Amino acid sequence: MSLFEVDEDALRSFGAELRSALVEDERGAVVRLLELVGPAAERVRSAPLAVDVFLAAETHLPSRPVFVALRRAAASRALSLAWTSESLSLEGRLRMFDVLREDRETARRVDALLDGQGVPWFLRTSGSTCGSLSDPDAHSLAEALADIGDLPPELADFARALGDAQGGVFCHDALL
Repeated sequence: MSLFEVDEDALRSFGAELRSALVEDERGAVVRLLELVGPAAERVRSAPLAVDVFLAAETHLPSRPVFVALRRAAASRALSLAWTSESLSLEGRLRMFDVLREDRETARRVDALLDGQGVPWFLRTSGSTCGSLSDPDAHSLAEALADIGDLPPELADFARALGDAQGGVFCHDALL
């Protein structure tokens, strides 16, 4: 899992530009916004409507490069990689570590990082785990984790990364 600092204004702006281009069927704007070239650009230009490309499943081969470009464009505009876990067990620890479930607010904040809350559709991937927290919630969770004695190493590393983050955060297991 990776933790990203998010520029919420830039993310909202990106989403508004994308929405406007799709509503107005401005294919050139979609191509420019996503920096599409070659077959991916042609896929958007040749679809009955630009939005049709995004209504297809991500696994639909002609649409896949467009989805990859979409996430790359949104991430480069609004997200900064803050930390990536070395541990494959981090998600399971966050979901199932009993001590995290004892406090309702701590559990709510952990769940917000895992259940897709606050993550726009264009940053979600099929089957991924993702979520977001505002700056105050991220730092409150970091403090709550730091207050727990004898944390497993992956949770201690996660708590440090959360505490070091500036602003709101996104957690994602498949964005990179």
